[in-house]
Amino acid sequence: MEILFLFATEAEAGALRHSGAPASSVNTRFTVSSLVSGVGSVSTAWHFKNYLCAGNRPDLVINAGIAGSFRETLTPGAVVMPVSDIFADLGMEDENGFRHLSSTSLLNTGSYPFSGEKLLCRNRYTEKLSVIFKPADAITVNTVTGTEESVQRLRRLYDPDIETMEGAAVFYVCAMEKIPCVALRSVSNYAGPRSKGKWDTDKALKSLSDALNELLMIIPQE
Repeated sequence: MEILFLFATEAEAGALRHSGAPASSVNTRFTVSSLVSGVGSVSTAWHFKNYLCAGNRPDLVINAGIAGSFRETLTPGAVVMPVSDIFADLGMEDENGFRHLSSTSLLNTGSYPFSGEKLLCRNRYTEKLSVIFKPADAITVNTVTGTEESVQRLRRLYDPDIETMEGAAVFYVCAMEKIPCVALRSVSNYAGPRSKGKWDTDKALKSLSDALNELLMIIPQE
């Protein structure tokens, strides 16, 4: 079994190295590859697709990293498993404000891989892991949310649990390529005004490393 871990940054990729994955891969008959795509949907989609076009074909893609939380119950260090995602700023503005493209004729929400405005990630791996990692609804943004006004707007539009800058791009490519995917995100901050002391990246990365180690103990049994 070939597993590709997809990260946005080297710091997030470090969570895999600290999880003990290389040693585990020797003993359990699966191989682990890691790809750092860069931050954002465009960079992620390009690097991921380029990896596939080079002849690589993983049996499973695991997209892992940190995230911002929209829930008071999801504090820094909490780990969730996104099972739906949305390109949250894909849309247009009119006199009434922002409209997601799914509300227009420009995006056929009945066409694969979309389910309404969402991209879904549900498969036999997520089904099994859902008893360990809390399923979450994510949004993907190009601008990290930094104001209370933006928080309220995104809650009104999507009611998300977390936000990232890459998740929907990974779901999209995996769906189009028919490759199973699992996403794990560790909360580093609350979405909203960036006040000192509200971010805990170190705690998030430590929790992510622990979660990846736990995940790798389960996935090979599939």
